[in-house]
Amino acid sequence: FAEEVPYEHLYTWDIPNYLNENAPYQPDQGQNSPPQVVWHALKLTNTTGQPWTSAPASTMKEGRILGQDTLLYTASGASTELKITQAVSIHAEQNEYEIERQRSAAQFYGREYDLVTVQGELAVVNYKEEPVTIEITKTLTGEVRKSDEEPKISRLAKGLSSVNPISQLVWKIAVKPGKDNASKLTYTYQLYVRG
Repeated sequence: FAEEVPYEHLYTWDIPNYLNENAPYQPDQGQNSPPQVVWHALKLTNTTGQPWTSAPASTMKEGRILGQDTLLYTASGASTELKITQAVSIHAEQNEYEIERQRSAAQFYGREYDLVTVQGELAVVNYKEEPVTIEITKTLTGEVRKSDEEPKISRLAKGLSSVNPISQLVWKIAVKPGKDNASKLTYTYQLYVRG
């Protein structure tokens, strides 16, 4: 069958949790951070009256293929995201720095833990000719203390038995075109690490 459905362009940047929960927190030792990838995707709303099953899906424009990804199961009336390609015209950078350490701040399970404060910095530059809205998702180990632009903050169930919670921050920001219009965000969080 063939149908026309509502769609919306999305730009997404998912930043994973870089902390190894089984090892003490290690500040950056000068290694290059992994390259950050921003995806151009489509948000599709299933108005066809029947569910879409999971399957490969291609995106095309004027007869030319733009990308291919897996379209996940989507019930009638629901929405889903379909990745098109990496958004190479949007440059993203992320860094985290240890800014404070309180030695022997707490004891858990008979062991002493330091309380470490970490500051994260995010920067996005839009080299496209038009403004874009980007959804940034950052997962981290620890308790968020403050953040720019008031992201939606959730505490995830993953790692419930750990000393530190797993938190997820989600921002949705508009980024104007041009290098001089870079959008920058900072966030601060704390976590306990074995001393």
